[in-house]
Amino acid sequence: MKSLMMVLALVTAPLSAQAVPILGEWQGTVQDTFASNNELNFGLLDLFFTSQDPDGSNIAGHFSVVCPSNPDCGTDGVVNFSGATLVNNFLTVTFGTVGDGGVFGGPLSDDGNSVTGHYIAVDPNGSVRGDFTISRVPEPATIALLGLGLAGVALSRRKRLRG
Repeated sequence: MKSLMMVLALVTAPLSAQAVPILGEWQGTVQDTFASNNELNFGLLDLFFTSQDPDGSNIAGHFSVVCPSNPDCGTDGVVNFSGATLVNNFLTVTFGTVGDGGVFGGPLSDDGNSVTGHYIAVDPNGSVRGDFTISRVPEPATIALLGLGLAGVALSRRKRLRG
């Protein structure tokens, strides 16, 4: 039991000079909180980080936004980005070009599974500012491993009670 505790402590110990890995799919919402017509326009954000340097200085991926209540939102489809950063657990994603792009950023939660922050997007028709929240989408393999682990604990407990 002591060796298992030691291994868990080593596995969960933070590595110095390395960013939290954020690869994979994240989903959440965007909200235009500064709309000129005082409407609160909501969108669904699907973000996928495809590569990340160990120090968090260069992250690439793509995202898409779908707004069920606004057919004009999300017409750009999938937007690619590169050069996003995760420095001191603050995520910054810059996309597009000057005059037709934007940036969103916010702090990574203590558990490393969500980001809540602000965004600004600029296009030829003007700019949009608002808030966003995204959370890590668990991979099926992670869920399967958790299930196997729980089944193993239950089986060992059952054997112990019979013996």
